[in-house]
Amino acid sequence: MRELQAFRDIAGRVSDLRTGAVLQNPAVLHSAEKLLLEDAVLWIDIYELVRVTHGYTEEALFADEVLEEYVSAGHLSHHPKATLDPLSRGLAQGLLAAAEKNSACRIGIDLGCALGLPVVADLYSIGFRDFTCPIDHYEGIRLLLGQTASSSDK
Repeated sequence: MRELQAFRDIAGRVSDLRTGAVLQNPAVLHSAEKLLLEDAVLWIDIYELVRVTHGYTEEALFADEVLEEYVSAGHLSHHPKATLDPLSRGLAQGLLAAAEKNSACRIGIDLGCALGLPVVADLYSIGFRDFTCPIDHYEGIRLLLGQTASSSDK
């Protein structure tokens, strides 16, 4: 928290850009309300959050064939790229709920490495509207978000 405020103070002297942070640690999200500085921009690195929350190695999450093998063998209760686990979902949703009390704070989801499209749709359904992703996944994510928004309006 102090580091973010110190960075904001320094950046404020140089520019009027909004400053913020990328959140990757589930422990930080447990005390989410302390992060909600006025005009802050906070991005949840959802891929890293899932990885750290469950202690997955980077190698396990980056290799789809390893994940498929683990899920097929029953070592994982769900496919972490296809379904957002309840703990990670709850932590992200808690930050979003806290941010709704502070309309000046913007919360977004950094999709990082490609997560399954159902995860993106789930995040949209609980209220997230700001997303960033690798450029090679932009068109697919954009299409999915448009379809999700359209179907939720009905």
